Amino acid sequence: MGRKHVWDSPEAAVRQSGVIEEGDALLLAVSGGADSTALLCCLAALREALNLKLAVLHVNHGLRGGAAARDAAFVEALCAEKEIPFFLAEVDVRSAVATAHRSIEDIGRELRYAALEETAERWGKDLGRPVKIATAHTEEDAAETVLLQLARGSGLKGAAGIPARRGRIVRPLLAVSRREIEAYLARLHQSHVEDESNATALFARNRLRREILPRLCAEINPEAVSHLARAGQYFREADAYFEALSREKADRLIHREKGGASCDCALLNREPSIVRSYLLWQLLEAAGGSRQNFTARHTEALQALAGKARGKRLSLPQGFFAERRGERLVLFRPEETAEEPVFSEAAVRKQLHARIFPYVQGEPIPGGRFLQWFDRDKMPADYEIRTRRPGDKLALRGGGHKSLRALMTEKNVPVELRERLPLLTADGEIIWAIGLRRSALYQVDETTTTILELRYEGEET
Repeated sequence: MGRKHVWDSPEAAVRQSGVIEEGDALLLAVSGGADSTALLCCLAALREALNLKLAVLHVNHGLRGGAAARDAAFVEALCAEKEIPFFLAEVDVRSAVATAHRSIEDIGRELRYAALEETAERWGKDLGRPVKIATAHTEEDAAETVLLQLARGSGLKGAAGIPARRGRIVRPLLAVSRREIEAYLARLHQSHVEDESNATALFARNRLRREILPRLCAEINPEAVSHLARAGQYFREADAYFEALSREKADRLIHREKGGASCDCALLNREPSIVRSYLLWQLLEAAGGSRQNFTARHTEALQALAGKARGKRLSLPQGFFAERRGERLVLFRPEETAEEPVFSEAAVRKQLHARIFPYVQGEPIPGGRFLQWFDRDKMPADYEIRTRRPGDKLALRGGGHKSLRALMTEKNVPVELRERLPLLTADGEIIWAIGLRRSALYQVDETTTTILELRYEGEET
């Protein structure tokens, strides 16, 4: 790997990043720390040249009392100085942690991004155009993520670091180092605030940031941060390649069955080890599971079982078991008996009927769990039919999103139906959770001229 490019200014890095385009409307996530303050100043400086529309969201997580109020006031004052609209969101992380039994970091991140999405939707509706969300992740953040995921035993997907773009979220400072950020703020004589929790070694990421990465740079290689961040980019490219390759091969190797899915062991064992791992992820999803809590240790155990003439039953996360049955490796849940139906994309498509026709304004929109009208012009050209995945959510009327998990709980969907509830999705966004709710992104409104009617005649959900 070559030496890191040193930027004359963050503005040059933003222009080179390719994620900010002329005329963009951008909602900036600004905590008041050095990185996000630099992002705000940088994009404010580029606002006129790139014809940018800017707004800022500051999230108070409800964890730091008076210090949090100080940070919000700092960001609001800076926005007033730069003549940028300021939004404040207040979330209760502590209460959410108590009910969800997950870490403060995870819950805080989830609530922060939910607030960003909700504000972007609302502001975009006022503007009448799409809004991107810009975060201030830097090269150090990318390097920390790669190192943290590798230390936790992640494969290519987990170690791929932080992407410069994911959906509407963009990260224009990923190629900029923290040292360059600090030098930029010093040149501007621009102050910022510090979150005192960042100065502790309480969280794993803080230990990496304050202890481990500095030692790597001091004792191993001064370019360690840059090299780790770049490795994340390579991991991401490799992951995308193997995902596409495994999906193509899965058509020949993997069959959905009642109660689970199976694959041909002989064909599986002919593939290189890394391709086998990705095919086993495909097998898991075909059986109705998700990748959550499945690690390299589990795929290695499955590979070993597939290589034997026969083997004992393996116990896996999410209630799955695996067995070698003759020439096939079978993944199943014991409670899903032969009498119990399993999700089949082909079957759902056969049971889904579409009709397109002109819309007459004022015409009553039919209601029903299994018949929905969509604005044809808002709909994507094609959609995927699948079951749920971690992080799935639906856009709500009036802005914001609701997680599919929360919606299923609210609607009392039986546990045995949740893994095979059919979802229409495009680009990771749920269009319709059949039998539950459709996304507000495609709803019929005063601009609608053409209706796409979808009617489902399959299993009650």
